[in-house]
Amino acid sequence: MLSLNTALTLSNGNLTYQGAYGQLVESLGILTSQAQLSQSASEALLRQSMDSLQGVSGVNIEEEAARLIQFEQHYNASARLITMAKDLFDTIVNI
Repeated sequence: MLSLNTALTLSNGNLTYQGAYGQLVESLGILTSQAQLSQSASEALLRQSMDSLQGVSGVNIEEEAARLIQFEQHYNASARLITMAKDLFDTIVNI
């Protein structure tokens, strides 16, 4: 078993088990590094695209969402006020 570690048994007698394992780890490291660089570049490109889109359209999605929630709250408050006024009017009419 010990002699298998140094015997040239893989890749047509050109590599040891340890050498093949080293090449495998090296290849995985290179692929992982390339994937991380590609992800970083893609994220930067996405950020630039989103900034360009917002710059052209002049609309900030987060501000618009906050404004929409504010309008919803105003609408609900107005609806409660109208319901209260209707109930008050009905009470006065029934007296």
